[in-house]
Amino acid sequence: MTLPDGKKMSAVTSYPGDNQRTGLASSAAPDPNAVGTAGGQTPAAAAADNTLPATASPLTFVGLIGLLSLAGGFALRFVRG
Repeated sequence: MTLPDGKKMSAVTSYPGDNQRTGLASSAAPDPNAVGTAGGQTPAAAAADNTLPATASPLTFVGLIGLLSLAGGFALRFVRG
């Protein structure tokens, strides 16, 4: 894509630059100072840390028991007349 001032936009970035690369693959060597977003864990350490934190409370279970006992009370009242 060419901008009105004559500069070409690169397909790698949305900013017009001096590099006229097209496509996402680059033949240049990777930057040794590049910072990744995946963190510093190895795949083995990431696989070992796949447990979820225990943040749930028993309140929903207590609410379900209360709802069932309320429904059972109405059912008994309906059956007995």
